[in-house]
Amino acid sequence: MAKLTFANYLTYLKREPRTKGWGALLVYDRFKTNMLLAQEHIERFDDSRWLKPISVRVETEGGSWTDVSDLTMDKPSLSFVNSSISSSAARLSMPMQGGKLKQLRRKTGSEQIELVGISRLDPLNAPAVRMNINLNQSNNGTITDQGRVTLDLSEGSGYTFEVSSWKDLNEKVGTAIQQSFAALPIEERVWELNTLKPVEGELNPTSFAVRTHSLANAGQSVASTDRAEQEEGAVVIGVAFNGAKGGDFPTRDQDMPYLLPEPAPNSGHAPYTMNVLLSNASWTQQVLVKWLRSVPGFTETVPTYVVENGFNVGVEFGSANVAFPADRDDFDGDNWVTWQAYDAFALDLSRSVLSFRLEDNNIVFSWHAKAVGTFSARFKYANAWVVAEDRKAEFTFTCTKKFVSELQTSGARKGSVIFKGDAVTSTVDIKQVDDTNWNVGPFQNYIRRDTAPKLLNQIVAKFDTFTAAVDAAGVSLDVLRLNGLLFRSEQAAEPESLQVPGDLSLLGTLAPKLTAFALDPLNAALSAGTSQTFQLTPRPSGTVTWTVDHLPGETGDKGTIVNGVYSAPASETITGTSKRVIVTAKVGDQLSRALVTVVPRSVSVFPFLLSGQFSSEAPAKPSRYVVTGGSLGAPLTWSMAPGAKGTLRTPGAEDSDLDIPVDQEVRIYVAPTRQQGAIGTIDYLMQLDTVKVSAGAQTETMDVVLPWMPTTAELKATAQPGNTLKLGLWGQSWGGGLVEVPPENTLWFLVKGEGTLAETGIYTPGAEGDYIIVAAVDKTSPALVWSYTILPMPYDQAYTELVEHVHAHSTQRKG
Repeated sequence: MAKLTFANYLTYLKREPRTKGWGALLVYDRFKTNMLLAQEHIERFDDSRWLKPISVRVETEGGSWTDVSDLTMDKPSLSFVNSSISSSAARLSMPMQGGKLKQLRRKTGSEQIELVGISRLDPLNAPAVRMNINLNQSNNGTITDQGRVTLDLSEGSGYTFEVSSWKDLNEKVGTAIQQSFAALPIEERVWELNTLKPVEGELNPTSFAVRTHSLANAGQSVASTDRAEQEEGAVVIGVAFNGAKGGDFPTRDQDMPYLLPEPAPNSGHAPYTMNVLLSNASWTQQVLVKWLRSVPGFTETVPTYVVENGFNVGVEFGSANVAFPADRDDFDGDNWVTWQAYDAFALDLSRSVLSFRLEDNNIVFSWHAKAVGTFSARFKYANAWVVAEDRKAEFTFTCTKKFVSELQTSGARKGSVIFKGDAVTSTVDIKQVDDTNWNVGPFQNYIRRDTAPKLLNQIVAKFDTFTAAVDAAGVSLDVLRLNGLLFRSEQAAEPESLQVPGDLSLLGTLAPKLTAFALDPLNAALSAGTSQTFQLTPRPSGTVTWTVDHLPGETGDKGTIVNGVYSAPASETITGTSKRVIVTAKVGDQLSRALVTVVPRSVSVFPFLLSGQFSSEAPAKPSRYVVTGGSLGAPLTWSMAPGAKGTLRTPGAEDSDLDIPVDQEVRIYVAPTRQQGAIGTIDYLMQLDTVKVSAGAQTETMDVVLPWMPTTAELKATAQPGNTLKLGLWGQSWGGGLVEVPPENTLWFLVKGEGTLAETGIYTPGAEGDYIIVAAVDKTSPALVWSYTILPMPYDQAYTELVEHVHAHSTQRKG
């Protein structure tokens, strides 16, 4: 299978450094990562605006313009959308909460700008701005001096905005929104992932890069056929510390094994979903140099690393001097030895060394020291008194203290690696370095039994001062702190296994308290006075405690929840366009949250006006348009109003050329072939189809305007005093310009509107909706001179300025 066994994983780590030139690799299960990011998004959600409302205008296609005004957006939510190290991708989604969208175009062969689509955006139907991030092409992320981990939303590789059936149009509107981000001051356009405050003297991340890695393809040329493995993957973050240059990543999944191994047999550990792999160079330099410089007399020492197979396996830093003063023992006259002595001497610094050395999961602090002493004595030998001099002994002293690496799995230092010291051990070896016989005289006992332990005690006393300083330095590694690059939760990980074969590997589970189960739906929307049932996946054992809470700072009726059924408050208690609450399910210390949006109305449509083109006869593909409905509290019922000629159906394979929004209820409106009514009626000129979308007792409509004939004139509107509009039909003159058809010669049609349209062409608004549709014909001309127009209501200065902007900036001219 694609996952390494625990033993094979350790073998892989022992061979050579494995962090690809990075200071650390942070490896997380992708599915659990997305779960935790979603939970953190909800946990820190409030009703404050992250960005001020923005407005964009963009020429989208063939003389068409899209105008989005007063667009308000939720805070972004981050997710990783695939598992491929060669084409890693992430996405930021920012759901729209409000705004208005208008689509305009220049009529073919005319200077007239016409309104062809209009929509209101709200929590029910609003599309999302999706910022796609190509992780392979993005620059390494950076962390500010204050530790802010931010993402600049003007630097996404692709923006989309679901406003149309046409992908190109959506991308152009998305690009315009991206450009509006770029125009903002940097403090307004960056989104803060987290703040990882720098700590003096510690490993402080300064840059990073992200990839995703496929389990099915990891470390093998033939992909796994296991369906679960094909869907599973990891998020891999390369981290550089303290201004160091970043590393790289393999170009193919198969060039690196999956770095979340199987737990060791009988360990009792759950499958690992987190691995902090700290490079050997990073952690040894952090720990060993701090220890070295805590040793008295070595605070400024430059270490010498011992390197084996690319690993720092130790550090050596010279030796401290120890001087042994001269000593003499005198005995009374009855003893066969009258005196014995040695001269003053000291350690041979050229042959003595202090070191820290890695051994398995531990670090051994050692002092290997050598010294040569000169001994003499007066003793009785063969009935004669003899003075023997220049007996030389080489002493090799060894002092060691083992520091056992220990993972803290609870308490304030949870996730830290500390180094717990054992007792000091010491030895002394004696080597004769002269050519005499030590058995003649007292030298064997005097040097080995009497002197060597005394000298060793001096060495141990000195070594004890070193180890006391090392202990006092309190050096540790806060490994889990690095999770703060991506996650904010204090419960982001549960550490379980520490391995130090070279690189340091901390394995564990990612936020088990927040990812054990998930609420479904995670983001719920419902109408006031209705209910929503939540499910838990997978179903946990134990009693579930349900709660519902306001967003921070909010008050009022928040609704109730009983046994997973949330009941929304009544509409009269909701101020504004919506109310949001957080539903929490808790089992023991495990929990999951969902964000709930309650709106006063239960159904919406998008768009609520579109201008279409009738279908050509078969076998040509019909004209099709994507329409969207939003439902709260009841299933949607779709239908066409009486007299409609188009039809509705659900999307099918034949609609793959359309850009169909995800996570929304969609229908395809299929325009009819040309089916004109009687000459002299509006039905001969155009068709107004109405799509009806119902949920419970509430119904919303969207209008589809279908001209049967090309327009041959222009219908102009001018605002008049008293909130009225003067309409005029203008046709081509023989001189090449436009001439107004006299109002008395004009036949007027109020296709949609609640006001009155006089024969003089003066329109007096009534209790209007968002727009009116007016058509006009020159009833005196033998040729068909006609036009229609869609006018937003109220017809104000803002719309006039929009039309003037389109006139001035449109790349399509009359032709």
